[in-house]
Amino acid sequence: MQHDDLRILCVEDDHDVGHIVRLALALDTAMESRIVADEAGAVSVVAGGFIPDVLLLDDGTRPDLPARMSVACGIEPPPVIFLTADVRVSNLTRLKAAAAGIIAKPFDPLNLAAKVRSLIG
Repeated sequence: MQHDDLRILCVEDDHDVGHIVRLALALDTAMESRIVADEAGAVSVVAGGFIPDVLLLDDGTRPDLPARMSVACGIEPPPVIFLTADVRVSNLTRLKAAAAGIIAKPFDPLNLAAKVRSLIG
């Protein structure tokens, strides 16, 4: 991988949203992504050798997933960006405590990859 290449693992239980995420991230040719429906799928993908630089998680995903992946797969926990439709202050506050950033749903697919890059610096 080149310096700007990113491997993104997205946990999204809504198949349609996951498909949009896949298409949106594919617009950035330096991003490689995997989309899974649940946390078990995420651990399985990482155990299979896909080591993500970033986790893009539906807000229903438990925030301790990176730590569990770290223990189960022997990797450093990657930064987390949450995707959420729940923009209530209480939810955003809860998510911010465990994340590098938050992207509100609905998001602009044409700008998703750039937004992910901006949130992780």
